[in-house]
Amino acid sequence: MKNFLYFCLILLCAASLVCCDFNGMNNNEEEDDPTSGLEFYFKGDEYSVTGFSGRQETVEIPEEYQGLPVTSIGEKAFISSHIIGIVIPDTITDIGAEAFRHCYNLTSITLPEGVTQIKDSCFLDCEALESVTIKGAVTSIGARAFKNCEMLTQFDFPQSLTEIGSEAFFGSALMSVQLPDSVTEIGDSAFCRCSYLESVNIPEGVTVINESVFSETAIETITIPQGVTSIGGAAFWNCKELTSVTIPDSVTHIGNNAFLDCTSIEYEVYEDNIKYLGNWVMGTTSTDITSANLKSTTVGIYQQAFKDCESLLTITLPNGLKKIGKEAFYRTGLTQITIPDNVTHIGNLAFDICSGLTTVIIGSGIEEIGDYAFHNSGGDGAVSIEINAETPPQIGEKTFNRFKDNLKIYVNSDYINIYKSAQYWSFLADKIYAIES
Repeated sequence: MKNFLYFCLILLCAASLVCCDFNGMNNNEEEDDPTSGLEFYFKGDEYSVTGFSGRQETVEIPEEYQGLPVTSIGEKAFISSHIIGIVIPDTITDIGAEAFRHCYNLTSITLPEGVTQIKDSCFLDCEALESVTIKGAVTSIGARAFKNCEMLTQFDFPQSLTEIGSEAFFGSALMSVQLPDSVTEIGDSAFCRCSYLESVNIPEGVTVINESVFSETAIETITIPQGVTSIGGAAFWNCKELTSVTIPDSVTHIGNNAFLDCTSIEYEVYEDNIKYLGNWVMGTTSTDITSANLKSTTVGIYQQAFKDCESLLTITLPNGLKKIGKEAFYRTGLTQITIPDNVTHIGNLAFDICSGLTTVIIGSGIEEIGDYAFHNSGGDGAVSIEINAETPPQIGEKTFNRFKDNLKIYVNSDYINIYKSAQYWSFLADKIYAIES
């Protein structure tokens, strides 16, 4: 009986060894097979890779599966996988959004010729990604496509590219960006926090510099091409290495904080006290000025340009002026101001806390007057504001102080009832009068 038990024990051990060896062979075979763990989805006469559950660090997608072509990689197919490298065959023409998101170990990728779009968040948070090779005519790079790719120092933008999505390269390690002439759209924050980015070109087809697009970079010089009409808020915020900015005549809007904390910019100084970038007033050399003479070509006054110039008593605004920025004349000593017909926008708080400002004439082209723009103008004294626009400009609830007893707003008699019934203007109905002829 004892011998029989020993015999059974020996058989059991032998079986265990064989089983372990077999499993080990399977594991080794799986790790050696670069296609192992791929999941496929049948789509009529072709297949798509939709998932991956393998152990191997390098994956190879086959050109065919079960005799049919493999043509696409689905959304989130490799999300959060541990792969270091992947071989994508030329049969692939589409790669879904977030396909390689959170592949923290992925170091390189080659996109085949048939791929024409890099979709949203495709390589988001691929922190080890160093190399991207594009073989085909890619036309668009989606939002967050390479966001937080902290090792990506170089990217060859294809000549076919037309659009770069928002935050596409946010937080990447790019050092230089050379965009092709075909690019017409660069999304918000596309290169934000690329802290090593020293040089970039903006193609002539771009008409809008979007918000925060180059903020917190190491860019040293920038030339805005002719044809750009708008520079968005915080577009170059905190670019402390930026020394030279060229702004063309076509720019009619510069958003809030577009150049905030750009402490190294070298401005053109006009008439010894006015700082310019192109035809935009950016500030003054001193807050002690008593008068200001602006270029006849001035198109805009940037936010806070004359803020706290409490000795500033007079200024003549040129006829070509189109925009007055936020807090542009906040807490100045102005007593009267005439705003030309070409001005369409007056920013928030633009003339607030101007305690001596009692007479304001606003031209016919005005479209928007921001909140608190004249709220505390004139102090306790009487304030007269004449507005020559036929259509009531858009205002905020507190653009003017409706509780100020000695505030009078004058408009053309033909439009007085339109003003009194317009949004927020209706709160001021008892203060609106016809312009005296």
